[in-house]
Amino acid sequence: MISLEFEGFDWDEANKAKILKRFELHIVEEFFNQDLFIIADKQHSLNEERFIEIGEGPLSKPMFVCFTMRSSRIRVISARFMKEKEATKYEEFKKSI
Repeated sequence: MISLEFEGFDWDEANKAKILKRFELHIVEEFFNQDLFIIADKQHSLNEERFIEIGEGPLSKPMFVCFTMRSSRIRVISARFMKEKEATKYEEFKKSI
């Protein structure tokens, strides 16, 4: 697990609009204030380095956030709760560490 050090958020207006359909922004921002699992997203890192972060969202629901770093600020690309199959794998992974 990693504690990510950053100096705030750099919200892209198009991504922000998509995220606001699912969450209030403070929920996504608070998500980054815990120790999380961060994985390099090599498949989507063609133009910039991207990461996938997984952890507990509101009401302990497993959450998935894709982001990149702009200087020392986080630019969230997408955020959502995990699908049932993903959440099951996440719970199995947590038990194995």
